[in-house]
Amino acid sequence: MIPEDKLLEDLKNLPLEEVLEEYDITLGELFKLQQNKQYRDIKTSYITETKSGAYSINKSLNGEQYYYGSYRDKREAKRIVEELRKCGWDIKELPRILKELNITSKTERRMKKHD
Repeated sequence: MIPEDKLLEDLKNLPLEEVLEEYDITLGELFKLQQNKQYRDIKTSYITETKSGAYSINKSLNGEQYYYGSYRDKREAKRIVEELRKCGWDIKELPRILKELNITSKTERRMKKHD
């Protein structure tokens, strides 16, 4: 099996043609790998690293895109995703989850700085 972390890193940093050649796979096979739920870590598939090095949580529900905030480290984001899954990704539960986990989003930290 192709190591997902290395593949994703190569996809970010190398031209697509080089990645396909390096892993000896076709574009179709690459798409199948990305869609394979066993291949992806469900806890991190909703987490994206931002240009600033934070971790953003996003999820599409019923055709609408929801943003659940950006957090300073991936561990925090994973914990939040676990709790969101338990409540069916109800965005109204996010303040409770953050309070229970004692986590402050990047936006909340910025707002506190300016107070």
